Amino acid sequence: MRSLPPVIHPSGDHAQYLDLCFLCEADDEAEPYPADGENSEARWFPIDAPPPMNERFTAQLALAREDRPEARFRR
Repeated sequence: MRSLPPVIHPSGDHAQYLDLCFLCEADDEAEPYPADGENSEARWFPIDAPPPMNERFTAQLALAREDRPEARFRR
């Protein structure tokens, strides 16, 4: 888990976000889907062949792949 710096949106709203990364396994028939109005796409990919991602998400995935049992918190 990583907390991102506070931001102020153009609307004046203040926000702060958390990055959470989970590894999971799914049945072959499972179809991921965006469950809310904020996401437009959801898909599975092989753990060793992720889609192109920015550095922030690449680092999150690397942490999750370390397969350590304890939670880790980063700022």
